[in-house]
Formats: sequence, structure tokens, C-alpha cells
Amino acid sequence: MHVDTSAGHVYGLMMMFPATLAHRLAEDGAPLFPSSDSTSAASVDWAKALGYMHGTARMLQGLSDVVADVWVLSDGELDTRPLKWTALADALWGAALQLVVWPAAKNPDGTTPPPLSLPLADPTVGNLGIWKYSLGFLGPLLGTVFTLGAWNGTKSYSSWAPYLVAGNYAAAFGLGLAAEIEKNASVTTAIISALEVLPRVVAPLATLALNEDNDGAALIIKIVTDAMETIAGAAIVGEAIVAP
Repeated sequence: MHVDTSAGHVYGLMMMFPATLAHRLAEDGAPLFPSSDSTSAASVDWAKALGYMHGTARMLQGLSDVVADVWVLSDGELDTRPLKWTALADALWGAALQLVVWPAAKNPDGTTPPPLSLPLADPTVGNLGIWKYSLGFLGPLLGTVFTLGAWNGTKSYSSWAPYLVAGNYAAAFGLGLAAEIEKNASVTTAIISALEVLPRVVAPLATLALNEDNDGAALIIKIVTDAMETIAGAAIVGEAIVAP
């Protein structure tokens, strides 16, 4: 028996399991994911499935950060080494999330295609969404490289790396906000989008403050922003629940 252990398959299972569980708990009815024997990509709509995958992955990413934050808070010396583990988890979830939010056009019949099935497409002037998407891929990569580079030390990051990571996500935050405004997105959608990315800007800077000064206030700020990310994921799942 052949077992598919490719990165794409593993990532797919990692995203589909929590999404399926959330769907089973929240809704009854048809299976969440379209059948693999569908005759064409345009015959099924992946919008609800992608919404669940997006939201549950974002929730788990935020929750893992909050758990690590509380672990560090419980240590009187504010040892930030536990944050290295979640930095790697962040990179995995971040890369997987990029597959779910692949910016492509709708199918000719108006349905949402599965990830990676159609070329990148962006209705905004200057392809703001695609630029944001590209930076979203760069962020997890940078975080992983810098975390592994500091793995043998007591600090989570070197002194300059957090600024580069935060700057990358700050650019993604600005591009994403501009894209939402240009697309006349609802206020709710714009807020959720902001809550997803803003913690990625704050977290490396808060971790730097912890590394350099053992600043407990920075840890509290990080806990709050990571909780915001978890709330954003829950809101995305909520949108998927009410979607047709």
C-alpha cells in the first residue's frame, strides 16, 4: 500500500483535519470538502471549505502562541526559549495558510476553485493582493531562518532579525488594508484582515524586548496580540458557518 508522504499531502491533512472537526461541531449536512471524483473544478465550490481551513489554522496558530506566552509568563525569569518552538510552528502554519488563501479568480460559474488550481489573479490596481500574498510567504521563511540561527543560544532572535520580520509583516499589513479598501470590502472583513496580520508585526518586537530587557509588559502585549489573532481565526470560522 502506497502512503503519500509528500509535503503537499501532509500540509493538506494538517489543514483539513481541524477544519473538518470544526465543521462537524458547528454544522450538520453535506461533507465539508468537495468529492475528489467531481468532473470539473467549476462543478464544486470550495469557498466554505477554504473558510474553515483558513479560520481553524489561524486559530491554532494564535492559540499555540498564547500557550507559549503563558508558559514564559509562568517562569519568573521570563526565559523565552519556549517561544522558539512556537516560532517553528508559526512557520508551518504560516506556509500552510498561504496555500489556503491563494489569490485566484473565481470559476466561470462564480464558484471558488480549489487552491493552486488557477493562476494568481488580483482585481486591485498594482496587484496589491498578490504583493501581500508574496510577503505572507516570506514572513514564515524569515522567522524559521532566524529562529534556527539562534537555536543554540538563550535568545529567540538575534538583535536585528525582529525588525526585518516585523517590517515584512508591516508591509503586508499596509498592502492588505489598501487592497481591502480598493475592493470596497466590508468593515468586518477589513478588521478581521487587520487582526490576522497585526500580531505578526508586534510579536517579534515584543520578543526582542523580552530578550533584551526581560520586559514583562512586552510579554503581556504579546499575549494580547496573539489572542487577537486567535479571535480573528474564530471570526473567519464564523463567516464560514453562515456562508451558503
